[in-house]
Amino acid sequence: MNISFPRLFVLADDGKTPVPVDSIIEWGQFLEHDARRQLALDVVSKQPLVEVSTIFIGIDYNFGRRPDEPPRCWETMVFGGENDRWCQRYSSHDDAMSGHKKAVRYTKRGLPIP
Repeated sequence: MNISFPRLFVLADDGKTPVPVDSIIEWGQFLEHDARRQLALDVVSKQPLVEVSTIFIGIDYNFGRRPDEPPRCWETMVFGGENDRWCQRYSSHDDAMSGHKKAVRYTKRGLPIP
């Protein structure tokens, strides 16, 4: 039985380009020590606490992807409020930042994120 693991990535020096790695140790050290993995964190409300977070997760969540598709290595999540546990993954740094801003806008208004 073959077990397939997701592809792992770290960020290139530009902070925007995912670079594949073969070592789970290298990947784990990047996640633990590189502050660039946190793209944005907005506190939408303090009472009750509602946050929108966008990070570089370094795991390709584009399961079943075609070889010509880029990896989905960024993720925006909402913690608390009407959109609690909403999650979206992205294939680029710029898309992740746009998605983060959209999630903040909708969450501030108490609207479901489309």
